[in-house]
Amino acid sequence: VKVMLHDQEYIFSPAIINEFLGLEPLTATEMKAEADADSVSQKTLAQLFTADKKAEWSEIYSIGMTPCFAALVIIASHNWIPSTHRNHVSIERAKLIYKLSAGIRVDFGQLVFDQVMSM
Repeated sequence: VKVMLHDQEYIFSPAIINEFLGLEPLTATEMKAEADADSVSQKTLAQLFTADKKAEWSEIYSIGMTPCFAALVIIASHNWIPSTHRNHVSIERAKLIYKLSAGIRVDFGQLVFDQVMSM
């Protein structure tokens, strides 16, 4: 995407964001793992985030989560997927936290790019 700022044209892309942050591109294996993790069920997320105490996603708020996942929700809402609703756990945010907790590398440049483009 080309962006004009003070009469200067800049290229803005996930690859440029990753390069600026010093992040290596994902390998084909890492891209597949990230894509596969996107298909995790809401039931699996609910059980993971609550240590099997809740079985349905609609019942999930950060207050009912394990302390570790509740803390990750707050960190994610401040830093990675910003929100003014700190206790609300969107599916997008939950999947990001799931990937991080499972050690799955994410395309952070794409995450930032998508956030900026949605503004």
